[in-house]
Amino acid sequence: MSKLTEKFREKRVDNPYEFYGELEPYIVYHPSRLCWAVIKRGVNMGQAWYDNGCRTFMGFGMPGEGTRRARALLEAQAWASEKFGIKEWARDPFGSYGEAEFVKRRIKELK
Repeated sequence: MSKLTEKFREKRVDNPYEFYGELEPYIVYHPSRLCWAVIKRGVNMGQAWYDNGCRTFMGFGMPGEGTRRARALLEAQAWASEKFGIKEWARDPFGSYGEAEFVKRRIKELK
């Protein structure tokens, strides 16, 4: 655990769900399902009941370089960028991805 995530946990921010709050979309990896999921509270983007309202991206069968997981992340970012108007993505302290300016601002306010 990094010192930054320890500071967040002291402030009761233990995961991406709490880091992004009510308004911000984010992308998280689900290792049990081998997929990236685009999440925004209160918005159902799922294509099937088992997506739990998330839009999921599996890496299987996609052409291009890199691992299936990396390609699926790029696809998820492209889809979410178009849907939510996000221009730049950044990794948060929990390993998920969100809008770069929000991530910087949130880290600064929680330090």
